[in-house]
Amino acid sequence: MAKTRPPSLTETTQMLVDSAAKMSFDIDRDIDWDGVFDETLMHLPEHRIALYGTELWDTLSREQKVEFSKYQTASMFTIGAWVETVFMQTLLREVYSADLTTSDAWHLYTEVGEECKHSTMFGRIVARIGRSDYQPPWWARQLGKLPGIWTPPLLALGVALFFEEYFDAIQRESATDEAVHPLTRQINQIHVVEESRHLKFARAELNELLSASPLERLLLALIYGPVIFVVLGFMVAPAAYEDAGLDPKAAAAVAKKNPYWRQTQRWASEQAMRTYARLGIRNIFGDTFCRLAGAL
Repeated sequence: MAKTRPPSLTETTQMLVDSAAKMSFDIDRDIDWDGVFDETLMHLPEHRIALYGTELWDTLSREQKVEFSKYQTASMFTIGAWVETVFMQTLLREVYSADLTTSDAWHLYTEVGEECKHSTMFGRIVARIGRSDYQPPWWARQLGKLPGIWTPPLLALGVALFFEEYFDAIQRESATDEAVHPLTRQINQIHVVEESRHLKFARAELNELLSASPLERLLLALIYGPVIFVVLGFMVAPAAYEDAGLDPKAAAAVAKKNPYWRQTQRWASEQAMRTYARLGIRNIFGDTFCRLAGAL
């Protein structure tokens, strides 16, 4: 049986469908994939790079710094695509039970289409950078199949919200930084504009689901910290350091202790953690894992 929604949420989904019709992008037309690929430009604001501010960073040449920024960005885009693909499984399960004639279903189909576009876009820039993707470990990829089988929507949505907010912060800053490579900026700009609709829906949906599902609320409170701890650990793959000519274990250890990188992790996590606090999800157990991950 198709689920019914509160009128306020249905109004939100209709507004988002209308917004998508007015402000969406064609990644083949709106991104200059064939332009000259300037190898001298950073792919992130320099102060958002995992090794920035360390003694190791100071020993690198300008060319090595640019190379590492490129591979870190490729690693983050790979994890972004993986997170979106995991979440899409839940969206497809939701729309499978939705009334096809409603704006709720139209929005879900629109969001799935945009997430497919974003993941394609991320994959294409990783290929343009010249790297195979930096996938998470095998065991994580297997666990990522669970939402396609069984995961309560509230859990999937609550966790996805964190990473949507995290990437939004980093990409919003990168999109307006003229020192960042123009191809990366174009991709970030498109993702920021279209993902803003997904964030609006996620916040509205979470408000509805949390009030109706005390058990799922408890489960989300239990898992948000461990999931954030694990996935943030994947953001800069060991291979990204290795591809830049660095010792992966030594460089990863430097990044883990780097106060500048930990500050970036906290900054990118701020909005999501505020949302969790407002919704009454945060607790000492979850926050401990977030603090270990650098999100607090």
